[in-house]
Amino acid sequence: MSLYKNSGPLIKRVVGGLADRYLEVQKVDLRPIKRVSFKFDPFTPNIVQFRDLIFHLSAAKIRETNPKCVFKTEVASDRSDPVLSCKLGE
Repeated sequence: MSLYKNSGPLIKRVVGGLADRYLEVQKVDLRPIKRVSFKFDPFTPNIVQFRDLIFHLSAAKIRETNPKCVFKTEVASDRSDPVLSCKLGE
């Protein structure tokens, strides 16, 4: 008995929020961006959403929209808030 076969609507309802976020992230286009920098402290509360953002933005499909875009991730331990900075190309 497969969980996916018999529980389709239930799984869609539970994972629906993640699927909606995934579809929105798929619309991201990195063409005008030259560099993306992420800085975060992994020990601060509620950092999961920021790490999910890093994961989704670094997906192969999104990276293919601008192969020259540089991604830099900096992990800090100073209890600072997460920072996302983008440098636009000339």
